[in-house]
Amino acid sequence: MNEPRTLWVACLFSTALLLAGCRKDGPQAQWDIDVVAPLVITSLSVSDALGDSLVSVGDDGVISVIFSERLFALSLDTVLDIPDTVFSYGDPFPFASLSIPPGAPLATENEITRFDLEDVQLSRLDIREGLVNISVISSVEAPLIMTFGLPGATLNGVPFEMVSNVPAALPNGTSSVDGVADLAGYRFDLRGPTFDDVNTLATEFGGMVDPAHPTSVTVTSSDSVVSLVSYSGMIPQYARGYFGQRNVHLGPELNDISSDLAITANWLDIDRIDVRLKLTNGIGVDGQVQLNYLTSHNSTTGNDVLLNHAITNGTVQINRAVDIGGGHVPAVSTYYLDETNSNVDLFLENLPNAIGFEADLTLNPLGDISNGNDFLYYDSKLSADLEVEVPLCLAVTGLQLQSVAVPDLPGTLENHGRREGELMLFAKNGFPFDATMQLDIIDADGNVISNVPVMGTIASGLLGFDGFVDTPVESKLTAYISEAQVDLLYAGGRLRITSNYNTANQPQQVKILDRYRLDLQVTVRGSYTVNGDE
Repeated sequence: MNEPRTLWVACLFSTALLLAGCRKDGPQAQWDIDVVAPLVITSLSVSDALGDSLVSVGDDGVISVIFSERLFALSLDTVLDIPDTVFSYGDPFPFASLSIPPGAPLATENEITRFDLEDVQLSRLDIREGLVNISVISSVEAPLIMTFGLPGATLNGVPFEMVSNVPAALPNGTSSVDGVADLAGYRFDLRGPTFDDVNTLATEFGGMVDPAHPTSVTVTSSDSVVSLVSYSGMIPQYARGYFGQRNVHLGPELNDISSDLAITANWLDIDRIDVRLKLTNGIGVDGQVQLNYLTSHNSTTGNDVLLNHAITNGTVQINRAVDIGGGHVPAVSTYYLDETNSNVDLFLENLPNAIGFEADLTLNPLGDISNGNDFLYYDSKLSADLEVEVPLCLAVTGLQLQSVAVPDLPGTLENHGRREGELMLFAKNGFPFDATMQLDIIDADGNVISNVPVMGTIASGLLGFDGFVDTPVESKLTAYISEAQVDLLYAGGRLRITSNYNTANQPQQVKILDRYRLDLQVTVRGSYTVNGDE
C-alpha cells in the first residue's frame, strides 16, 4: 500500500470516529471501504511440526526424526497372579465336656496356609496392596478374646497379629465378629514353619475366655470356634522363588503409531535409517521370543511391508534382570537394523501409521536354573520397543507441513468488520524445494468445512556452494475468500494452512536442516465495514 492511500484511510477512520462520538440518538452509521490488512502471520518448519520429543538436531544441523513404538510389555500380573483366597481354621472341641474358667486359654492351633499359585513356587512375597478379613464364629456361651497370628508375616520385624472380641453365643446358637486388616508393607516368608517349603505361610489360631466374665463356661464336643480368613487384592511389591515355565502368545496385534506428526508425505525415499529393536527385561527370569512377523501398515494405501531381518527368522534369547536389593537392573538386548542387513528402508518408506506383530514368548525355557531365585518387583516389565531414527536426508513427493491459525477479524459475529475479498499470501521460503499452498477452513474438531483455492507456486530457496539454502526466496500467491467463507470464520472456523513440497527438481536426496522454515503472511484486500463492531 502506498503512503498517500495509507494517510487517506487513516483520515477516514478518524473522521468516522469523530462523527460517531457526536451522534446522540438513532442507529450507528456504517459504510464500506476497501483496505488491505493482515489476516494471519505464521511460520512452518519440520521441527515445529514434529515437536521437540520427536526431533534431534545433529552437529551439522540436519534434523533426525525419532520415535519409539512399544510392541508389547509383560507386567507382573502376567507372571504372578495371586487369587483371592479363603481359609478356614478351627474344629469342634475334642472332649465331651469341659469347664473353662475366665482367663483360661482355649486350645491353640498351629496351622499352615498354602496358597494355590499353580506352577509358581514362592519363598518370599512382599505385599504392596492387600487385605486380610477375619470372621470368628463361636458357639461358646461366654465372651472370648481370640487371636489370629501370622508368625511368617512381618512388618518392620513384628509378626502380624489380630485380636477379636467375640460376644457370648446364645443357647444353642452362635455369635460372630468380623475384622479387616491392611497387609501393605508386610513381608511373607512362604517357606512355612520349617523353612523348607514354598507358597506356605505359618499360622496361629488361639484365644481365651474373657477374664471379665464372672463364671466358668462349659464346652462340649458340639461346640466350636471357627475362623474364616480371606486374603484379597494381593499385589506384590516384590516376589522371589521359581516362577515356572510358561508360554505366552502375543498378538496378532496392529498398534497405531502414537506419534502425533503434523507432517505427511505421499512417497518417500530415505537415504539412511537407524532402527533398533530393544528387548528390556526387568524380571528375574530368562526368556526366549520368536517374532513371527513384524509389519508396517499404511491404512491409506492398504499396503503392508513385512520386515525381513534375522530377528524374524529365529529365536531370540532374553537375559534375566539383576536383583540389587531394593531394586533391579534390567537386562537390555538391542538389535540394530539398517538397509545393509534388512529391508527396513522399504519398511518405513511405506509411511506406516500402524505396526503389526505376532510373537511367542517362553519364560524359563530351561526350567529352574536359578534354583528358586527368580524375582520381580512391582514395576518389573519385559518389553519390546521399536526405536526409529531417520536423518532427514530424503527425496519426497507430497511432503506436507501444516499450521492452524485463528484469523484476525475485526467486528463481531452479528456485525462483521470484514466481508469478502482477495487474499494475498506473501511467502519467504527457506526450504530447498518448491511448494504449493492449500487453505482450508476447519471446525473445532478439525473437519474441513470449506476450501479456499490458492493460485501460484512458492519458489525454492537458493542453494549455496555447500548445497544448503543460504538465501530464502520470496513469492506472492493469491486466493479469493467469499462472503460465505468469511461468515464461517466469524462463526468460529479456523484457517488451516498446508504447504506441499516435493524434491522432484533435485538430483538426489536433500538434507533438511533445523533452520529451514517457510514464513507466511496472509493479507486480505477487500470490503471493510466501518462501525461493524470493530
